[in-house]
Amino acid sequence: MKFILLLITFFLNTQIAYSAQFKSDLKFDLLTGLSKKLIITCDNQEQLCTELCAKQDACHFEETLCADCGTEKSQEVHMIYNQLDNYIEATSQIVSSHDLGYFLNNKKFLTISYDFFLNYFNPESSSDLALVFNNICKTQSVNNLILVEIEEQKNTISSIVGAICTDEHGFSLLRNITLNSNYSTESDHYWRKINQEYNIAISTFKLRYDFNLLKTNNLTTSNTKSVSSPESLNLVPKLKMDYKLSH
Repeated sequence: MKFILLLITFFLNTQIAYSAQFKSDLKFDLLTGLSKKLIITCDNQEQLCTELCAKQDACHFEETLCADCGTEKSQEVHMIYNQLDNYIEATSQIVSSHDLGYFLNNKKFLTISYDFFLNYFNPESSSDLALVFNNICKTQSVNNLILVEIEEQKNTISSIVGAICTDEHGFSLLRNITLNSNYSTESDHYWRKINQEYNIAISTFKLRYDFNLLKTNNLTTSNTKSVSSPESLNLVPKLKMDYKLSH
């Protein structure tokens, strides 16, 4: 019985995992200034890239370099570089590819590495910070990242939402985190909320699509004007996502 339970657990875990590499790239251009993007590459037609990258092997998403992230106003940045291991803990829960795709396409975000230039609070301890990132992820990699959401109107970090952890084979996973109650009273249900937003967006899309498809069919059968699809009439509003909806 225990063996069967272990097999079921393994199967469920492998279903939600994804074989992809996550890396953040920071560049400076004389015309556009600093830019930062999250690069995702996949192997063997991984589902994550099938959905996020339009079936390509790689794609990238623009990150947001918030104005106050490099100032003393940002308590979150100060906490990340000084007390992170006391503040958060990565869980075994892996964020699904659907929820991650919705997040990357609809939210402002920033990834923070142990040697990110925003670490002016304690720059001499970057090696110690790398160990902290590794302890949180329980993996040994220089590519472990902390994912934060940017509050668009205030242009500041609003919350820490996950840990991008890379294993010894170079594969990355976005793990949910729990918050230490001594530092925050917020719940750790961020990705549950993202999933709810995603499902609402999908349901709304389906309803509008079905309605407009029916409307188009009625137009066609009444010999008003033959139309091949709702998209040709531009009747179906597109979700703010780059990846193909699979449901």
